[in-house]
Amino acid sequence: MSFIQTIHSQTFEAIILQHQSYYRLIFPLKDFTKFLKEEKKYKSYGDSYKRKKYIQFFTNLQQIKPLITAFFDQKFKSLVALPTVSINKVNFDWVVQFSIAKELYLYDYSFTLTSFLIIYKNIYKLQVRYKILQNFSANDLKKTLDIQILLNRFNAFQKPRADNKLEIIKQLNQLPIQNQYELHLKNRKTKIVDRLTLLLIRKSQIMHFYEKL
Repeated sequence: MSFIQTIHSQTFEAIILQHQSYYRLIFPLKDFTKFLKEEKKYKSYGDSYKRKKYIQFFTNLQQIKPLITAFFDQKFKSLVALPTVSINKVNFDWVVQFSIAKELYLYDYSFTLTSFLIIYKNIYKLQVRYKILQNFSANDLKKTLDIQILLNRFNAFQKPRADNKLEIIKQLNQLPIQNQYELHLKNRKTKIVDRLTLLLIRKSQIMHFYEKL
């Protein structure tokens, strides 16, 4: 969704499929690689491995569950998020074309994923980011993160634990949350702070933080 917001309005058109409104978006595959800051990698791989990975990403989007499923007395209705995807070579470049449900395209919940949350250099950072985003997606304004369970998922020989603690702090600083953290420490005490440190992360078992209104 963050990438879609960067696409110019001239590159999409409104269409109707089975009485449902969709937008058909068209853009060069290289624009997506620029968004991920991987344009150089894309060029270096040429027509082989990396391009296939990008294409696989877009085809995997069709596995998203239906946005709306409804039963009526005389009919069944299901709204698919991305019903069509095609990628073709046009004038020596690969062009992506897919349709997206109008409800999803115009989704008005205010959220932003910065490039720091989208682009990662190793699997450990990705795992930390995924877990924090998963907790942040909870419906309640009060979010809960079990710090020690998250840290214990990593093998001590794979990556220094200090780096993982620092990654937790970096990720939380990127989210639209209040500068107030409720820490339940390993010694069973509770501490409320407005700034996280590596030492506090090390001493904490559970953390609660709050989404901004």
